[in-house]
Amino acid sequence: MNDAFLRGCDHKDSLWEDREECEEFESAYNSLSLPNGTVPDLNLKDWMDVADLLLPLCRGRGARDYVLPSVLGEPFAGRKLPGYVEGKNTPLLEDDPDCSLPDCPVVERNETGKPIGSSSMQKFPSDVW
Repeated sequence: MNDAFLRGCDHKDSLWEDREECEEFESAYNSLSLPNGTVPDLNLKDWMDVADLLLPLCRGRGARDYVLPSVLGEPFAGRKLPGYVEGKNTPLLEDDPDCSLPDCPVVERNETGKPIGSSSMQKFPSDVW
């Protein structure tokens, strides 16, 4: 959500194809309340409603062409988003094996928050899900 918000609707590097959809998302995102220190203070329904407004963005050219920023470090930096499906009305007919939650990597970080090389990647245990 943050990158879609920070790039906004007016900039040449906006991720949105439709300005009206962008402005609807931007307005809803600006109305969200931040938690007062704990996640239970968060109104999750409001956040999910705003996340729903990202669907056109997630199925558009912005997502197709998006490259993850270098600040994410290995193994994510410089990669395209996995699981892209074009068209906001296109149904997902099968699971994308590249997006399986139990297979998402956990990246270890050092004391400064910098990712430690990809050789230190761990996998989430499948019994967590």
